[in-house]
Parts: sequence; C-alpha cells; structure tokens
Amino acid sequence: MDRKTPSVSVPLAAEQVAGLASGHDVTSGPLGWSTITLDNASQVGELAEMFRASYAAVRKAKGKEQ
Repeated sequence: MDRKTPSVSVPLAAEQVAGLASGHDVTSGPLGWSTITLDNASQVGELAEMFRASYAAVRKAKGKEQ
C-alpha cells in the first residue's frame, strides 16, 4: 500500500473480480490471481465484497465451506 500506485492481489480470476472491484482496474496474474489497482490506500474499503468473495473461495478450496 505504500507504493506510488497501491494495489491489492487476490486469489480470484479477473472475470470474478471485475464486478466486485468498484470500477477499479483489474489485471490477471499468475496462477489465477488478480490485481486491483487503487488511486490511494483509502479506497481499500470499497473492495469489501471482493474480499468476502476471496475469503469464501479460499475456504472452499480448503474444504471449509460454511
């Protein structure tokens, strides 16, 4: 977050993240991860739904679905 252009990476495909990224730029990364570029660190709160989806995907992958 202390970069000139802050970003967040999550273990979801860009197609899944695009609708949850609140209009921020999304790029695909290696192994199915995506990176969301922010204008500043204070925008992290706008990504709450995306973080929830990421958490659910990790739990599902580990066999810990609720």
